[in-house]
Amino acid sequence: MPFNCHSCESRNPVIPIHYGFTLPDRVEDRFSGNDSIFDFFDTIIFCSSKTVLVRKAVINSLKKTMPERTIKILLFLAQGFEDLEATAILDVFGWTQYREHIRKVSVKTAGFHEIVKSRFGLTIEPDLLYEEINPNEYQALVLPGGFHGLGFEEAYDPRIHKLAREMHQSGGYIATMCVGILPVADAGLLIGKMATTYPHSRNHDNIGRLRKGGARVVNEHVVMDDRIISCDGPGSSLEVAFLLMECLIGSEMTREVKKYMIYDLKP
Repeated sequence: MPFNCHSCESRNPVIPIHYGFTLPDRVEDRFSGNDSIFDFFDTIIFCSSKTVLVRKAVINSLKKTMPERTIKILLFLAQGFEDLEATAILDVFGWTQYREHIRKVSVKTAGFHEIVKSRFGLTIEPDLLYEEINPNEYQALVLPGGFHGLGFEEAYDPRIHKLAREMHQSGGYIATMCVGILPVADAGLLIGKMATTYPHSRNHDNIGRLRKGGARVVNEHVVMDDRIISCDGPGSSLEVAFLLMECLIGSEMTREVKKYMIYDLKP
């Protein structure tokens, strides 16, 4: 099919694109009778209401020079948080710094207090206090579980509900472990969605609380529905971290991280 492109007024236009680059290119008649437009080009850029076709060689060159934006995770820690659930996120995503070809993911810790203590002895000075959080800066929110009676009740603060709603409504992911899913249920984000939680609390009906929040409780170790991840306990923390990683940087790079961590080396 013959194709003529005269979408730019200049014979040798400079096409602005983001990332601060400018792309000089000539948009000419490049197709013979049997050519397909998709055989020659692989990207369409919309420029000032005009559609400009960019050659594959140019796109590949740009991919090598464009700086990739670092993905950012907000790890919110309530008092009495479960140690393994928090450190799994810090460790797994820390490994994205291990090789240059892996997409970088930054984890920022946050809390209500300048000092946050875990159930089993960790003491954390969060990078941010709640008032300093800008939800628009993050692609994911992580809420580890914790122990009621040791301060974890603060995870049910309405400010956490607000934070979870804002980040999810803007297209972000929410990853939780154990009872970390309960504030998400209280925020109204699980109505009609599948989820799981820790089933062995002595004094709290966690599953009943999920159902009260409208969730469809399923008997699985790790569950994801509508960009919300939940799991049944600290033993599933690594699976949650890797699932979130796959959502954020893709399965290929996640496999690379698993390889360097000597995790799941099945052929």
